[in-house]
Amino acid sequence: MICSANSDRGVKTIAENIEDVLKKEKVQILGIEGTQKMNWILIDAANVVTHILYDPLREFYDLEGLYIDSPRIGLPVNETIIE
Repeated sequence: MICSANSDRGVKTIAENIEDVLKKEKVQILGIEGTQKMNWILIDAANVVTHILYDPLREFYDLEGLYIDSPRIGLPVNETIIE
């Protein structure tokens, strides 16, 4: 999963919420990287790897381009995904 925020604080908040939900659901987290700078945090939960990037870095690195052949899964925008 790739998502972004418009500040390093937003990146941190998204990562913390994802981590909280994974722990609540008892999903094993294999690793979390990037929490020092908080402009790109990676959460490895085995079957799902999440990249949370600061907006300019997402545009610069274009991860979507690296995964161009991967299937896309749309998430509902109007529903709360993270509690």
